[in-house]
Amino acid sequence: QLSDKGRREANAKAFDLINDAIAQGRNLTDAELKEVAKFSGDGGIGASLNQYFTRPDIAQAMWDVLRHHGAAVNGRVLEPACGSGVFIETAPEGAQVTGVEIDPRVALVAEALHGGQHQIHNQAFEEFSVANLDTGDDRGFDVVISNAPFGARTGGVTAVHKPHQGSADRYFIDTAIDHAKEHGFIAMIVHTSVMQNQGPAGADFRRRILERADLVHAVRLPNTA
Repeated sequence: QLSDKGRREANAKAFDLINDAIAQGRNLTDAELKEVAKFSGDGGIGASLNQYFTRPDIAQAMWDVLRHHGAAVNGRVLEPACGSGVFIETAPEGAQVTGVEIDPRVALVAEALHGGQHQIHNQAFEEFSVANLDTGDDRGFDVVISNAPFGARTGGVTAVHKPHQGSADRYFIDTAIDHAKEHGFIAMIVHTSVMQNQGPAGADFRRRILERADLVHAVRLPNTA
């Protein structure tokens, strides 16, 4: 496990390698891809509150649970906050993943690692949703899988879609249902407040979700996950 300094250096090296390859008009070599894969985001070492990327073993476990429940894990998959692509990296063979990532630098990493086989969109989930849910191709994904951002929604994109929904994780959960096929599956890591908030807003949100989808599996992750 890298130190904070090591993570910063690995992140910087990843961007250098990608930018050099772009400037030279070539693909990354296998050795370079291994270095780029060490990119870990700014969570804990920068200003971002949401770039805490999911551990690969947890991502793999989520795929295993989906498979156990009969999800079409080899079908069309949406990752609405894909980061550098841990859920894409651990996806079953045959899965066709559409990854959405708002941070242009992180999206660049995801494109370098996974763009050859999967689609990466550098835009806010709100923008992606408005563009795709209005085309007649809504509810088109067999699986939606993600580690949802949490906290208050901020920035201009909030007004783009569901501006009444002030919580990022609630927005992602609710909108994931919009994108899922009937009888599709959604697997998300969410903040504990989604399940435990006893206030009127929390209760109303859970009631809304249970009216739209069935809860089939829940696991509480340790604080160290």
